[in-house]
Amino acid sequence: KNEYLIESVSQLRLLNTELIHLKYENDVLRKMLSFKEVSPLSLVGGTVVNSQLSGFIQTLTLNSGKNEGIEINLPIIDMDGLIGKTITVGDRASLVQLITDKNFRVSIRTGENWNLGLYIPSHGKFGNIEGIPKSQKVSPGDLVVTSGISTIYPKDLPVAKIVSVNTDSERPFLQIVAEVSADVYNSDYVFIVQ
Repeated sequence: KNEYLIESVSQLRLLNTELIHLKYENDVLRKMLSFKEVSPLSLVGGTVVNSQLSGFIQTLTLNSGKNEGIEINLPIIDMDGLIGKTITVGDRASLVQLITDKNFRVSIRTGENWNLGLYIPSHGKFGNIEGIPKSQKVSPGDLVVTSGISTIYPKDLPVAKIVSVNTDSERPFLQIVAEVSADVYNSDYVFIVQ
């Protein structure tokens, strides 16, 4: 009898763990549905089925492809901001280049006057903002958003927040470090902007 009870308790613990995970997943999907309903963007949901986060190339694989109307160069976001863009699309899956990939670039605006610049990833969730003149006012905590001058990214998608701003007398531009807003490394579900 004891062995039977021990086995039953083990099975119930496993079932309880699964139910806790399903509740968490349900809560996340409800939040995403609410976000989609109020967003002015045309959004399609996608599930992350694989990730390559080591080295210079950083990608995610989604379970959405041509069959769902997905194309190359569509922005990928979560509820906090830009995650990347589609770079390869198959019938049922898409490969996403992450904003943390060393080859990723996005035109942005930031600062008091929404100055135009370029976000370039440097290490992990951090990157540099280039091209903002020293004469402009940019402060830690300022929001970094997409500029809207790209044909890929709509205007005003959150990209990052400014972490530090420094000046160098020998350089004409501010030295700005920013941290990506999106939860790039822990995304199970994302939105594809169509």
